[in-house]
Amino acid sequence: MTAVKEGLLYTKEGTWVEMAGIRARIGLSDRAQEELGEVIYVQPPVVGRQIARNEEIGAIESFKAIAPVISPLSGRVLSVNMALEEDPSLMNTSPYSDGWLADIEMENEDELGKMLSAEEYRHI
Repeated sequence: MTAVKEGLLYTKEGTWVEMAGIRARIGLSDRAQEELGEVIYVQPPVVGRQIARNEEIGAIESFKAIAPVISPLSGRVLSVNMALEEDPSLMNTSPYSDGWLADIEMENEDELGKMLSAEEYRHI
C-alpha cells in the first residue's frame, strides 16, 4: 500500500509540499513515484528562477515515461536536491525524505488553500 505522509499538502498530480514558514519543500508522493516506476534521471528546476503555480519546472525520467514536474506554488527556487544527480532512485526509495526535489520561497500563501490534505489525497 502506498504511503501518504501526514502533515504535508498534496496536488492531484502527486506533488507534495512541506511548509516551514514561507519555505516550501516539494517532492513526489509515494503514489506518484510508484506510477512513474524506477526513476533514472531528474532534471531539477533552476536555482534562483522565479516560477508560477502550475508551471513546468523540471522533469523526471523513468523506464516507463518522462514526466514534467509541475510547480504546486509560485515563488523562487532556493535550492535543489543535488543527491538526486548521483542517485535519482532516491525518489523511489525515500520519496518523503531523501528524495525531495526542491525548496521554494513561497510568494502567495493563498495557493496553499488550493492543495489537498493527506486525508483528501488518499481519497482521489
